[in-house]
Amino acid sequence: FLMLIDSDRQMALDDVPALLERAHPEGAVIGVRKVRYDPWVRVVLSRLIELGLFLLMGTYIRDGNTPFKIFHRNLWKRAEPFIPSQTGAPAMFLSIIWAVRGERVIRVPVTHRARKVGPTLSFYRLARGVWLGLLEALALRAQLKATSRS
Repeated sequence: FLMLIDSDRQMALDDVPALLERAHPEGAVIGVRKVRYDPWVRVVLSRLIELGLFLLMGTYIRDGNTPFKIFHRNLWKRAEPFIPSQTGAPAMFLSIIWAVRGERVIRVPVTHRARKVGPTLSFYRLARGVWLGLLEALALRAQLKATSRS
């Protein structure tokens, strides 16, 4: 299994056993934040991402950019060709690909903490990241449609 987690210490490592307990050889376990301890701007932009992804992909992905995922290596191998090498949101791309392709995904509530290390990004940088992420998602949609036809 592979684990994806941010290095900002906002996710509680105490939740790892609960995710591992639900891990499946052909699926992913996503830690969904029960309560989110981020500045309001991050929360609002995350909701905009959810809305944008729903409009672009036709599927609702709750907390799709959550930085806490455990998944089988096979799932990574199927998703990797679709993830842009320079993307700023690989966690989001995994969620999108798994949702669109109908992969087995289990969501488990996890603890989220207020940021204690590293600065939070400015509104401009966050908004720019959302915009670029949605543009990348649009390109991904075309790529996934093309491969589903072949």
